[in-house]
Amino acid sequence: MEFLPLSDRISAAQVCQQWYDASRELKLHRKEVVILQDDMTQAVKVFQNSHRPVLHLVLKDLELGNKLSTFWDRFCPQLLSLAIQCCDVSERTFFEVLSKCYHLELLQVSGCRELLMSGRVLETPRDVAVLRKTLVKLRELSLDSNRYLSDALFNRFVAIAPNLDCLSLTGCQISFHSGLCRKFYPDDSARLGSVMASESVLTFNNILQLIVHQARKLRKLKFGHTLMDNLALARISEVPGLHLTVVHLQNCDQLNNTGVLALTQRQKGLRELDLSMCTRITDLSLLEVCNNLKSLSVLKLRSCRGISNIGVSQLHRLTSLTELDLSQCELVTGEGLQDGLCSRTNTTLEHLRLTALNLDERIVCRLAECLPNLTLFDLGFCFNAVTDRSIQAICRHQVLLRKLILTSCDKASIASLTI
Repeated sequence: MEFLPLSDRISAAQVCQQWYDASRELKLHRKEVVILQDDMTQAVKVFQNSHRPVLHLVLKDLELGNKLSTFWDRFCPQLLSLAIQCCDVSERTFFEVLSKCYHLELLQVSGCRELLMSGRVLETPRDVAVLRKTLVKLRELSLDSNRYLSDALFNRFVAIAPNLDCLSLTGCQISFHSGLCRKFYPDDSARLGSVMASESVLTFNNILQLIVHQARKLRKLKFGHTLMDNLALARISEVPGLHLTVVHLQNCDQLNNTGVLALTQRQKGLRELDLSMCTRITDLSLLEVCNNLKSLSVLKLRSCRGISNIGVSQLHRLTSLTELDLSQCELVTGEGLQDGLCSRTNTTLEHLRLTALNLDERIVCRLAECLPNLTLFDLGFCFNAVTDRSIQAICRHQVLLRKLILTSCDKASIASLTI
């Protein structure tokens, strides 16, 4: 059944008891995500009568109270990932839920104001010790968009994840300014550890201590939508023993070429880099990426206004690239794409997003010929590039394509679908 699409798998499971049992094979459900939102009452009743495994659970805008203990007892032990988004959950309930998640690999706690506002979550060393033993398989911790996250709370969360290799603080209010740090740590008491950690502010210096301590395990850092600056990024890049593979820095307005150069020169093993909406970086950064990051497979540069054909023309050096996003880079034209992506046949690239670029019909036809293995191609708002002829070229050459985005491209007609 693993080769069947989901709809066919559901139909096959209704044929007989034997096929139904086969449909419950655990490996068939590893990518399924259950999302519960607004009200859990009906969902709990359904799941209590279901025999299907739940490996990935997302909870949105819910009140998680004590009445759900039966639900947690049944499903928490099998969970591989748990996302709690904008939920009203007490400190005690949060602890009890996590204490049952023996196989949890990913934990996301985002926008949970009520949980963090009091500053009491995981406040007892006993609770931290219990969860530290329970969550030995936890690899990824995401604390995105938590306004009330402080140094003290951050230290408690990372303490329960001894084997962390991915940390996301996207959208958190992190203080990078040394002057503000001195205000809360006048005697440099932050160096004394979590006992003296501030309950009022989340500082970069405190986060850096965790990165230094976990350097040999950490591989992925996500600081998008923060005030990350050049100095902070350079300090992370220079941490001894740190070998990053994934870095997300989207919409970090304080970053410019200096910070990106420090990153690319010291973290040459990067495989995924997201610099979307970093408006102050230019071609110099992209040239350094192309020169130094030979293992890079994912590069996102959406809305980087300083990127032009000069940098894009060197993309052919990234021979391992499987995903590229150049959307809304207004200085990029077909000339740069011709040199960077069409100098030879590229069978590696699978996802290409070129939303709202100033392209013409010829370059789309050329991309179709040179990128035969694309499975996703985004040409939305490329008004002059999408015509009957260019779509026919895509249909002819990109036979593996699963998703073609042509938003607001009104020059194409039904004739484009007849080759």
